[in-house]
Amino acid sequence: MNISVTGAAGLIGKNIVKKLALKGHKVKAMDFREKFNRDQKYIKFLKDKNVEIIFGSILNKENCKKLVNDSNLIIHLAAVLGVKNTEKKRKYCLNVNFDGTKNIIKLIKGKKKRIIFASSSEVYGEPEKNPIDENSKLNGKSIYAISKILSEKEIIKNSKKGKNFTYTILRFFNTYGEDQVAQFLIPKFINNVKKKKSLIINGNGNQLRGYLYVDDVVDGIYSVLNKLDISKNKIYNLGNSSEVFNIYQVAKKILKLSKSKNKIFFKINFKGSDRNKNREIFFRISDCSLAKKQLNFRPKVKLETGLKRMLKKDIYYDNWIYR
Repeated sequence: MNISVTGAAGLIGKNIVKKLALKGHKVKAMDFREKFNRDQKYIKFLKDKNVEIIFGSILNKENCKKLVNDSNLIIHLAAVLGVKNTEKKRKYCLNVNFDGTKNIIKLIKGKKKRIIFASSSEVYGEPEKNPIDENSKLNGKSIYAISKILSEKEIIKNSKKGKNFTYTILRFFNTYGEDQVAQFLIPKFINNVKKKKSLIINGNGNQLRGYLYVDDVVDGIYSVLNKLDISKNKIYNLGNSSEVFNIYQVAKKILKLSKSKNKIFFKINFKGSDRNKNREIFFRISDCSLAKKQLNFRPKVKLETGLKRMLKKDIYYDNWIYR
């Protein structure tokens, strides 16, 4: 199968591209040149496996044409991420996440192509009940959540206009892994441990999450390829509800596994943090029974195993690369 991947130099992108190439698919990978260049081993892998690299942004229509031409399936991961990052760059976030998605849609609607769209648990906001299934109300209010909700609606709307263009929407819950930028909770904590800095928790640390390791995310995406008929025009949650931890427990696990004597401090009122209290989600757990039933999706990597793997990585980048 000919498959194109946007956001191919990000955490999920790198890992899904590797899996696709190793499985013998013909792959095109698009992201910024600077992001690819951060990982020369990855560049070598792409060249060894004859993966076509497209440097640039999904806001560039010519790039998008190169990307989707002769591809059967587009895995659309590219997005502006991070609470602080998206709130500071609200217009840019909306442009990339929504307008970039529209660029892809315009090129594939009416054609026999499938888009797998990376959405987010952020679309649910602070849920009215937990665990959250795919029919739960979309309460997302941040600019990032809005960009994902709008993109989902645009994909669904356009798929109804032509029988050939189909989709699968995947809502990821709290993904983590070795190549993640240290603006997210787990890589930030691990980066601070390596730099012998304190671990800062916003609020009281009781916020509950189920964390999904990147290998399980990739397996979830790949399962769609094996179930193209079943997953046609469906929305799935991909998360890990079998192991639920609060933020304080995660911090303690990292300190224990790293044998670090770093301190944990709390910003109870969120003062000086990357978000205000109204932006925080306090309890969000996924119901992935639909993905389990239809895609055979079952997270395998326990949090402790994932943390041990991340602690072995020497360098975590402090921020993203954007233009």
